[in-house]
Amino acid sequence: MDMKKLFNLASLVTVLATMSHLSGYNWLLKNANPPKVELSLGPLLHEESIKEGDDVYFECDIQANPSFSRVQWFHNEAELLHDPRSGQVISGLSLVLRGLKRSHSGSYTCAASNLQGRTTSNAVLLTVKRKDFIYVKQR
Repeated sequence: MDMKKLFNLASLVTVLATMSHLSGYNWLLKNANPPKVELSLGPLLHEESIKEGDDVYFECDIQANPSFSRVQWFHNEAELLHDPRSGQVISGLSLVLRGLKRSHSGSYTCAASNLQGRTTSNAVLLTVKRKDFIYVKQR
């Protein structure tokens, strides 16, 4: 095989590889959207019996294409940061609040960002009752 044919073959392979890559990229862009985000209180928790001193956790469910690059947590629209000393632990897609105080009551949301945008979840309302509050479920 002479050098000219070899060069043309290499060029053809490069063009086909580039087209294949772009085709996949176009598919990714066609199906790309901002994240879909849903927040929930940990499934084993009973909202009506949460009181001072308890621990709670929230789970942020995210569906994203392309993948999300950032997750943020908010309490009454103020951003929360990972702070284990204060009992505020952010781990992956979970937020843990330890040793609840009445001041933890309020609205919680999470937000996810990807190349297509940023989406904030539904709000979950947390009501922290006094420690001496006795909950009686009516039938």
